[in-house]
Amino acid sequence: MPGQWQQHPDFADAPEAVMFTRRFDAGELADRTTRIELEEVFYRAWVWINGRLLGEDRGWMFPHRHGVPAGLLAERGNTIHVLVHCGHENDPFNKRQILGVFGHWDGALPGSFAGGIAGSVTLAALPDAELEGLHLSPVLKGRNGRIEASCTITNRAERANLHLELTVQCQLRGKPLGEAIRGGDHHHVPAGSSEHTFNLPVPNAKRWWPWDLGEPYIYQCRLTLRDGKRVLFETVRNVGFRRLEYANWKYRVNGRRVFLRGTSLTPPNFFLSQVNEARYLEDLAACRELNCNMVRVHGFVASDAFYDKADEMGLLVWQDVPLHWHFGKTVLGEAVRQTELLVRRLRHHPSMGFWNCQNEPFLHGEPRVTKGNRLAEFTLIKSVLLPNWNKQVLAPAMHAVVKRLTPGVPSMPYSGCYGIFAKGTDSHWYFGTYYGRFRWYPWFRRLAWRGFRLVSEYGCFAFPAVEHLAVLRETWSKIPEHEDMPFGLAPWAWSRFLETSGAGRTSLILPERVEEFSEPSKLAELAAASQTYQADLIKFYTEYLRIIRYEPASAAISYQLRDTCLMAGMGLIDHLAAKRESYAVYRESNAPAVVVVDFPRPRYAPGGPINLRVYAINDHPRRLKDCTVCVRLNVEGKDVCSKQWQIDLPPDSLTRLGRFRCRLPAEPGLVTGELVTELHAGGECVAVNHYRVYVGMPGPR
Repeated sequence: MPGQWQQHPDFADAPEAVMFTRRFDAGELADRTTRIELEEVFYRAWVWINGRLLGEDRGWMFPHRHGVPAGLLAERGNTIHVLVHCGHENDPFNKRQILGVFGHWDGALPGSFAGGIAGSVTLAALPDAELEGLHLSPVLKGRNGRIEASCTITNRAERANLHLELTVQCQLRGKPLGEAIRGGDHHHVPAGSSEHTFNLPVPNAKRWWPWDLGEPYIYQCRLTLRDGKRVLFETVRNVGFRRLEYANWKYRVNGRRVFLRGTSLTPPNFFLSQVNEARYLEDLAACRELNCNMVRVHGFVASDAFYDKADEMGLLVWQDVPLHWHFGKTVLGEAVRQTELLVRRLRHHPSMGFWNCQNEPFLHGEPRVTKGNRLAEFTLIKSVLLPNWNKQVLAPAMHAVVKRLTPGVPSMPYSGCYGIFAKGTDSHWYFGTYYGRFRWYPWFRRLAWRGFRLVSEYGCFAFPAVEHLAVLRETWSKIPEHEDMPFGLAPWAWSRFLETSGAGRTSLILPERVEEFSEPSKLAELAAASQTYQADLIKFYTEYLRIIRYEPASAAISYQLRDTCLMAGMGLIDHLAAKRESYAVYRESNAPAVVVVDFPRPRYAPGGPINLRVYAINDHPRRLKDCTVCVRLNVEGKDVCSKQWQIDLPPDSLTRLGRFRCRLPAEPGLVTGELVTELHAGGECVAVNHYRVYVGMPGPR
């Protein structure tokens, strides 16, 4: 204890319930009233100590706490039993447990099961005094602000000389600025339970901004309870002065319009017991390197350190309440309760920029299996377009909680409803992955323009890095019951790789089983082609959505940053931390200021013309003066032609520069050219962007 039991060889078949048992010595705690705390329990747990039931709780997003009466513990030879139950969701359309992506998801290895205790189990003496229900609310009025704080203190010491103090320190990137602000007179804390409020004026309050719009100033609030000079407890939380708005499908921070550039963060590992704080911080650093100003925490909840670091870095967070896909009616009360606990846990963070209460509330089977099953496809499409209980009752009930507890943060009841025939919410587009060609995507705008206003998912499968293919084969060879889905891909997905990625022009033969990869070179060839295809698809979507910025697109949020498991996944980074080809491509396309062109055609004839529109994008809040834009075409290492523009780029703008026209060399054979755009401002190179140009051979479609 603790542990997630599927990681143990004896429990690989994932039973629904396991009893954890441990003997321990209480020592000096035997004579005191204590409390036991269990973190990240999947999903429901009963706790006994020395044969006495202490209580039961459910949910993994917050600790399970149970009081241990005085006299129950002995100094030596105590026994704790924890019965943990995590049921198998055999009916994916009527799930009963709020597990997020850990309960029903195609991004995990087949048969993966999260049951167990992923966090720590601690036994500690009940403190003389403790904090309950701290709420911090920064209020901005003109140039000045104030921080309103309220909390409940339980004083068990029965002493009347306890004093409560609130201090506030402005910080930028972890460094204090100026003098700390103190909350006036100390609050006297009587015995028992008492409520306390503070109202601290903050003159010339500095605003919190996303990193690409300004500086992310945070105010660190430190609440301290003292017994004379002795500190009984101290709690530190971040707040920030910012005003968020999402109206008419435009996102604004402090009144300034911003185009959201982001990606989705899924769990770094399916077993959270294997995840440490460093992994979360690595992912945040990757988001910043990718020029994202928003990260979507998709279908799970990250650690507290993750959100603190996002505050400091100036990264907006889109937080999903972890209800993933369709649920049964019995979950309603528990969903509302857990939503309230989650919002209260995270609402003080200035980085919290968007709340979503349920992801894709559809009759969702496994996407890789649903494809090709006409009845399953019809059921899915019908549940996307028509009302259902999840969309009409469950998600609105949770949304009401979010709006009540954090009214100043944009939110929506559910994600993934395209708004083809009705208002809708955001959109998840997978042209080129689950259906059609990715180049068809712009044509669909005429039919469903509402579905382009807020795009929060797009992406494609790709194999891991070549050096990880041997481990990939070994992992999937141990899943014989899924031989029809090698590495997590159904046969239709294999066919799409060969058909659309350009791998079809090689001698590669379509495999149907893992064992048929007797030649590692063939798997490496397919892996390279899949990464190229993923990179081109990501680039196409990202740049097209930025070209139609505010007409009507307000965001381009890709899926996903990192694979949770070792498989052919959608991450820009594979599960073993190697960056796929799409990583560098996405970083270029996602730059705050960049020059883009209409995506080149999949094939150009030798000697034929190339004719592309050129756009300069500036997401910065300031004008870029005296800019030089250069577009050049290189074929077989030689510059064929180039063109330049001199221009000033207005803030938050898209500038249409004209067309880049030239004629390709008439040399026979199959060659790949490179189109390069460069943006120079103030004598420095601000951004470089690269495109493949396929001459005489087909490229990704």
